Amino acid sequence: MLDILNAKIMNHIIIDTNVIHLDFKLNKARIVTLCNTSTILGHEIFIPEVVIDEIVKQYDEKAEEYINSYNTALKKLSNLSTSPITQTPIDTKVFISNYRNELNNRIKQLDIGIIPYPNTGHKIMVERELGKKKPFKDSTKGYRDALIWDSVMEHTQKYSSNCGIIFLTANSKDFADKDKKGLHTDLIADCISNGIPPTSIRLVTDIQNFINNEIISRFTTELKSKLNQLQKDGSLGNIDFIQLIQDYISKDMLDNLVSGNDFEGYHGYAPGIYDNPEITSFEEPLCRFKSIRKISDDTILIQSEVSVQVDLDCFIFRADLPLIDDSKFPTIIDYEWNDHYVLASDSATFKFQFNILTDTNFKNVKSIEDNLQQVKYSTGYTFNQFN
Repeated sequence: MLDILNAKIMNHIIIDTNVIHLDFKLNKARIVTLCNTSTILGHEIFIPEVVIDEIVKQYDEKAEEYINSYNTALKKLSNLSTSPITQTPIDTKVFISNYRNELNNRIKQLDIGIIPYPNTGHKIMVERELGKKKPFKDSTKGYRDALIWDSVMEHTQKYSSNCGIIFLTANSKDFADKDKKGLHTDLIADCISNGIPPTSIRLVTDIQNFINNEIISRFTTELKSKLNQLQKDGSLGNIDFIQLIQDYISKDMLDNLVSGNDFEGYHGYAPGIYDNPEITSFEEPLCRFKSIRKISDDTILIQSEVSVQVDLDCFIFRADLPLIDDSKFPTIIDYEWNDHYVLASDSATFKFQFNILTDTNFKNVKSIEDNLQQVKYSTGYTFNQFN
């Protein structure tokens, strides 16, 4: 098919938990595209066993959160309703009981290899933790990341003589150097002490860019005539893609992005001085379709750049006002909101890349996912490049 195949380039691509963040069915565009096209391009995908356990834990937590909300709402409706409610409460343990088996079956279906837990001794782990060596963050965080890193090193020791090792992770803070382009010096030292040439492991923290430029762009089945039609009409077959994206983007989704409600350990994509930011309105999303590619015999990948203009309100601690640069000063709605805070407003532009999977006849949408690329506020605050 391609010269790429004849070149016999072989890489083992190892994925971290954040590569498939909240994609519990492993059916969204990022992981499906990576798996479907990597094999053709001569790569193999691997996932550490500790990552599988982490995904299962995240699934259990999300399921419990949603089920508790559902059962609480159901009880309130039952108390309110004048007629019997036919729905029954969901048992959390029953609901989550089979997920691990389903996940393992899906991993097998995608032809992803599993890297077992590393043989790292407790003494080595404790020494790293006490020394705050990466990927340990402090004396309480980083144990699972350390196990993932040791899984990568053991896999590299076993296979690097035959292929390249690529470690995909959005966690640049704990694995990467200051430029986010290479391994942290602590991890380089780990490699050297274990007899591994540091150049044997290529760290990739810009996951979407890697998939776009080194996986998708090298897969040449591009449907240019369909792209022209989509750019003109916004639809193909039975699917109105503009409407699909517009329906996908909601106030709750945007609120979660600025507040960090759905992001463990993150405070949201809003300036630190903005307390309790909330979206008050947003304009109709603007879509620019970039590519259509056939990634398997029965699957099409459509990529679109999407921008959304939003307005939001927030509170600012009154004592922080003198610290704000004049060029980044938001609009103050109420200086006397209370004794400690003022009410302010700002606007921002959210830029996404949307990845949509459909069947080859454009009759059914298989999955849709958003990858946030930038949040730029009118006051000048900017957040760039998310994975």
